[in-house]
Amino acid sequence: MSLADLPTTRVVDEIPWASEKREARIIVPRNDNDGRPLGAVIAAFESMCCRQFGGFTRAESFGVWFDNSAQRVIAESVFAYDIACDLSSDTAVKLRHLAVNLLRDARQSAIYLRYPNGVIEIVE
Repeated sequence: MSLADLPTTRVVDEIPWASEKREARIIVPRNDNDGRPLGAVIAAFESMCCRQFGGFTRAESFGVWFDNSAQRVIAESVFAYDIACDLSSDTAVKLRHLAVNLLRDARQSAIYLRYPNGVIEIVE
């Protein structure tokens, strides 16, 4: 069978374009800036994600960045949350609200947020 024999037209025609969802991402540290686990904060964040968007996918990851104020490299274990959502201003407001709450509740200096249109904001 060659590539030309594959039923790509039929498969593409069956994709539900009418309900186009995009993927947003919020990266959440596993510990606060003093090294304390964020179990309760993460549980509250996950509950809010489920209420606002119907669910999420969580992956363990590792983040590294340069902290300009401390003039040092920071490395930490994080959770990356992928959230299927609509591409709308209402969605953007909900996502930013989640990130701002995390910033406060997790006592972070910044939270990584990727909107469903691909734009990235470091919420500070």
